[in-house]
Amino acid sequence: MKKLTKMVSCKFSSDDFARIEQLAKQNNISVSEYIRQSVSNSKVKPNNAKIIGQVLTSQNRIGNNINQLAKKVNISYISGKITRSDCKEIMNSLNYISYILTQIYKAIK
Repeated sequence: MKKLTKMVSCKFSSDDFARIEQLAKQNNISVSEYIRQSVSNSKVKPNNAKIIGQVLTSQNRIGNNINQLAKKVNISYISGKITRSDCKEIMNSLNYISYILTQIYKAIK
């Protein structure tokens, strides 16, 4: 990252500044960083670290629940409480949920 050595002072109308603040907040970056990214003609890159952390925490919890459900399904199958086809159907559904969670992770990464 470049060392920031120059400072610029400028004025905005109240409406313009409110819009800049809003856009910076939507992207989870400071107003200064939003202006720097906008001026450099690059796409403004949101800081999603907090959101990604929350999603990953939720995904880990869901993953744990999936593992617990898979264990219960296997125990139910072994004990004869459900049929083999029911077991396969449930396990396929749990695998699909795991796949969707992986796709979500890849999309936000």
